[in-house]
Amino acid sequence: MPAQSTLLYDGPSVRNVAPIKPECPSLCTSRSHPRWKGGEAKSPVHTARSAFPSPFGEVFYWARYAALLEETMRRIRDLITLLALACVFAIAPVRAAEDPTSATQSALRWLTTRQQDDGSFPGFGPGSTADVVYALTAAGIDPNGVLKNGNSPISALGNTAAGFATSSTAAAGKLTLAVIAADKDPRSFGGQDLVAIIQQGYHPATGIYGANPTDHAFAILALVSAGQPIPQAAITAAGRLQRADGGWSFDGGASSTSDTNTASLMIQAYAAAGVRNAALTKAITYLKSQQNTDGGFTYSKQSQYGTDSDANSTALAIQALVAAGEDPRALKQPGGDPISALLALQNSTGAFRYQAALPDDNDIATAQAIPALLLKPLPLKRLPAAAPLPAILPNTGSENGLPWVALIAAMIMMAGILLRRRIA
Repeated sequence: MPAQSTLLYDGPSVRNVAPIKPECPSLCTSRSHPRWKGGEAKSPVHTARSAFPSPFGEVFYWARYAALLEETMRRIRDLITLLALACVFAIAPVRAAEDPTSATQSALRWLTTRQQDDGSFPGFGPGSTADVVYALTAAGIDPNGVLKNGNSPISALGNTAAGFATSSTAAAGKLTLAVIAADKDPRSFGGQDLVAIIQQGYHPATGIYGANPTDHAFAILALVSAGQPIPQAAITAAGRLQRADGGWSFDGGASSTSDTNTASLMIQAYAAAGVRNAALTKAITYLKSQQNTDGGFTYSKQSQYGTDSDANSTALAIQALVAAGEDPRALKQPGGDPISALLALQNSTGAFRYQAALPDDNDIATAQAIPALLLKPLPLKRLPAAAPLPAILPNTGSENGLPWVALIAAMIMMAGILLRRRIA
């Protein structure tokens, strides 16, 4: 049977080396061997063995064989070492990509380069700047100190507070969450009392804040963050707005379907208010049903625009799961879990893409991914709870107050008489 040549690593090049065996005839029987002379191939070992009469030829033969064997083993060890190093460098980037902390640091480095001259961040107006404030705060960075031309995202939000806060209850709520996260006063920010604006959007007859489930969820989150009590009617209304599948639609319209974004906000609102009820359990079940096989979440599996996982929906779902006491890593699918699915959407720049099929760096996806990877749900900070009103207010002007005063005075006089008698 013809002998096969063996590949050995030899420095920067790879060369063919004939296999080495003790018995030369089994080594040198291939007509393709470079030393084939016709009749019998001659190898260096064979030549060494036959060139010297016994016993010197035999001794030299085995010595040369041992040297070649040792050299071969050394080369094999070198090759194994090189392969091991190659594996380390190949695996290292994967391990870095699987580390949420490293991923968020890389994302933050990219995100801060996107700040505009007025201190704001690109996206869909002040709401996108608020998302960046959430990201910075979740990472332990003071947003007041992130400056461009002396302007911070908080000063930028203050400059637009009047128009943004009054545009919707959800806008006022989102801004309030950012203001409190930045350790500012929501009662006096940008010339606005944000808490009062939210409370003015409450409808006692229905128990709903604003005009839709998105308004309602952001209002509850913001008021909890501001230390304000949540009416029981508002909690009841949230359950009434819930759809049969356990989710909520962003506008509450009869023709709208449930979506993961609104459901994730409402789950966080329930959790922030300390509510654990059947509606919350049903909502968590709905959210889990929207997970894709890659581990991520789509906006809605009923969406006409596709059901691929996206960074924003996956990030919001992670925050909702954490708020509800669930472990996102435990929701494993064949392609991964929510954390790994979100990390897979990070580009080499540090930014996140919106979807795998859309490779461009995305500002909003990056900002929303950071709190999720750090497992920080909304609200990020809370003011001290407002003191509840006393159940019974003191009577300060009743006609029946005089008898009580007389009785107390009589008791004091009696105590004084008894005391004097004991002293005497």
